[in-house]
Amino acid sequence: MWAGVMVIIAGITAVELAVWMLVVRPRLRARRAEAARAAEIAVGGDVVVSGAAGLVGLASGSGAQARAGHLVIGRDALVFVRRAPGLTLRVARERIDLVDTTRTHLGRATGHPLLRVAFRDEAGTADVVAFDVGRDTRPWEEALAAG
Repeated sequence: MWAGVMVIIAGITAVELAVWMLVVRPRLRARRAEAARAAEIAVGGDVVVSGAAGLVGLASGSGAQARAGHLVIGRDALVFVRRAPGLTLRVARERIDLVDTTRTHLGRATGHPLLRVAFRDEAGTADVVAFDVGRDTRPWEEALAAG
């Protein structure tokens, strides 16, 4: 009896693995590539730093929180495009007031530093956003400091 159960479990696992490899994984890769292209186009010029990032939160609460996407820092702007459609955050470099790192943002704590950017929106209202760009935030900080 247990042998039959094990065969059924192995069959279900094989089907799930096949669906993941043939359907889900290619879709995730396509979304990642689409977000990267959209962010690099939206930055509108020279790309200084570009890479996968997670939006940890936007203090104003507009847009999604804790979402995967692509962050690009260009000569004139910082652009984040979420992988799932619906959010593009564009901040002109001249509206960025402060760039630093933190391990907590909007009540979320991480074991590594987050890139935090304080800026003024189009109406001049102060806002803060944090991105998870991986353990090494230095290239991102340097790119923003150079502008």
